Amino acid sequence: MTQFTQNTAMPSSLWQYWRGLSGWNFYFLVKFGLLWAGYLNFHPLLNLVFAAFLLMPIPRYSLHRLRHWIALPIGFALFWHDTWLPGPESIMSQGSQVAGFSTDYLIDLVTRFINWQMIG
Repeated sequence: MTQFTQNTAMPSSLWQYWRGLSGWNFYFLVKFGLLWAGYLNFHPLLNLVFAAFLLMPIPRYSLHRLRHWIALPIGFALFWHDTWLPGPESIMSQGSQVAGFSTDYLIDLVTRFINWQMIG
């Protein structure tokens, strides 16, 4: 007669290492609010890939923290990509002209650029 032994050790589930989006919830809520108000050119696939990158469970806490440090510049670049702002190369090439603006003119531009009703 053959003897059957069963391994009773349960495989470790990756769900126990799932830590959620934490502070990135606010990032995505702001993006959805701006999209709803019509201020963003939203790219759903890129944002879903970024959210999946943030939600992927990682066993080691130090790697989890490292992922958030890596995600900061990625999140900033993705947010910039979703807006209608000019690229960094355009800003750098026009920087000398912007430096020539007076302080009063810059304040006037900022007050016209920001939608105070949406913020309030």
